[in-house]
Amino acid sequence: MVNGAIKSLLAGWAILSTLDASAAPVPFDCPASLPAMTQTLTQVPADFEVAVDRPYHKHTLEGFRVQMGPLETADATRYDQHTNRRDSRGGQVETLTWKLAAYETPYAVCAYRATTLVLVRPLSGYSECQVVSKAAPSGLLRIESASCR
Repeated sequence: MVNGAIKSLLAGWAILSTLDASAAPVPFDCPASLPAMTQTLTQVPADFEVAVDRPYHKHTLEGFRVQMGPLETADATRYDQHTNRRDSRGGQVETLTWKLAAYETPYAVCAYRATTLVLVRPLSGYSECQVVSKAAPSGLLRIESASCR
């Protein structure tokens, strides 16, 4: 009985040892919002003072892009697939998809309302990113999710 269990364990280990050690990365979503943040001005023009006008209590996800290389390169890509459909209420649903296999060093960039701060994440090992935006029948599109897998 023990001998059979050991054989099963060794067989399982043999199968696992043949698998690629670099397993697919864990899927992720851009956070839907970021908490309020402090912004500063390094130089104030003469005769002016700095004040906060209606601060944002959270910064909502407003943009997403796949970029070739680190943020400093500013070389964004165009999505590979674009679909539009109507939901059951007549609202618009737009889906943008990037197929990442063709890109050497892609990065995800999640952008937020009322701030220049972005979240950046390397996409090595990921195969696809997708953004889903929705709008009511007479409304503007808003990002519902931005995810990579």
